[in-house]
Amino acid sequence: MPPTTENHHSHLISSEVLLGWKEAASELNVELAPILEAQGIDPLLLHKPTGYLPYQQVTLCLQLIADRFNCGHFGFVVGKHQPAMQLGSVGQVMRASPTLQTALENGMKYHALYTEGSKHDLVVEKGMARIRRWSTASYDFNTTQTRMLGIVMVLKIIKSLSGANWQPSLVSYSFNEPEESSEMSRYFGCPVLYNQEFDGLSFPAQDLARPVTTADPQQLQIVLSRLAPILKQKYQHREYLLQTENFIHQTLGTSRCTLESCAQLLRLTPRTFQRKLARHDTTFKQLLLDIRMSSARQYLSESAIGLYALSDLLGYQSLGAFSRAFKGVHGVPPTQWRIASGRVGSASFK
Repeated sequence: MPPTTENHHSHLISSEVLLGWKEAASELNVELAPILEAQGIDPLLLHKPTGYLPYQQVTLCLQLIADRFNCGHFGFVVGKHQPAMQLGSVGQVMRASPTLQTALENGMKYHALYTEGSKHDLVVEKGMARIRRWSTASYDFNTTQTRMLGIVMVLKIIKSLSGANWQPSLVSYSFNEPEESSEMSRYFGCPVLYNQEFDGLSFPAQDLARPVTTADPQQLQIVLSRLAPILKQKYQHREYLLQTENFIHQTLGTSRCTLESCAQLLRLTPRTFQRKLARHDTTFKQLLLDIRMSSARQYLSESAIGLYALSDLLGYQSLGAFSRAFKGVHGVPPTQWRIASGRVGSASFK
């Protein structure tokens, strides 16, 4: 049975969900700006997504575009053009996991840190594995396009973890068959069934044992140690300082890791948000620096991660920017600090 849905329209999702929309519009020769503006979405976000958007707003906009231009598979075309794994720390957990099954289980566990609009589960029986996607809220309009997009993204995530040649055995959708179903079948490389009990995909259970090519036990332990308490506290604490720290941990290394995005997520204006942090004698910039440096020290002392990869993971534009920030706090560059910590010869600049 699917999870219980709720009439709750405050769910948010990263505006990175808009990636791929302009490419889809170009392929289908449609104009998105008027509909986006009418729904209160800045068209500039198509080119540089920042912050968060209401999940309901995105879902409705996808459907309106499909209806307006009579392209019943718009969500699917968006999915084709979207990059995989735009999940911040959740994506890091999945990429560092040892097997496909562990990666999927970790992704489902921490998915709420990326968006509250949907949930997934993994069912294994009779030699087959099924990933099912459920909406966490009920809406009074058609949500076909978002559900269509969601399964394409699941496919892309699995391919990024287990190899580009991976294919499901079956894709199922709970909505009616669109006119463009043959194109979708070619893309998935397997039969696609409609009017089914759930939206999802199926594949041989043995695929769950596939190793993840980017697995890294050290990085996995580090990221899990930071995300586990955040998930536990997510619905238990409403204190702004803790919420801000949790937000930075969740979005570190993504374009969402900004004061404005955090304020939006907390339903505050940036000015009010800054005042609340000032009561704790701190700022968003200082908290970001503290968490970046704390994470850097842990990675430098406990893993063999390369410095270029580490600077990117922490959200710096270049290795030079990271090195200057690190030296400003610790008095020595990260390479020298790492040698002093005992990780001599264990790292590279990759």
